[in-house]
This record gives sequence, C-alpha cells and structure tokens, in this order.
Amino acid sequence: MSGELMVYTRDGKKKNLKAGDTLIELVNTSHYGKNISSEPAKIVVFYLGEKGDKVTVIDHKH
Repeated sequence: MSGELMVYTRDGKKKNLKAGDTLIELVNTSHYGKNISSEPAKIVVFYLGEKGDKVTVIDHKH
C-alpha cells in the first residue's frame, strides 16, 4: 500500500517490494521484511489455513 520493503530469506535471497507490488508469502521457511523507505511500509496480508493452526511463528534471531 505504501513504502518499500526488502524481504530476506534464510538462504540469502532478497526481493524488493514497492507500493502496489504483490507476492505469494513464503511458507515453511524463515524470512523477514525490512522497511527501506522513509515512509511507513503498509501491507495487506490474506491467510488461508485450518482453524487452530499457527499462521506465523516469530523467529527472534532477526
């Protein structure tokens, strides 16, 4: 929606995302995003999963 993110994967890959870009969320691998713009990064996320399953696991190493 606004801002610019750099998404980093466990294996060192990165993807630059700007307002209006879309992507399919990485699953079953750790990853994180960093705001690389001077304005707040705002995103919209849609999840589909089984009731009671965790959709996010926080990895405090980043």
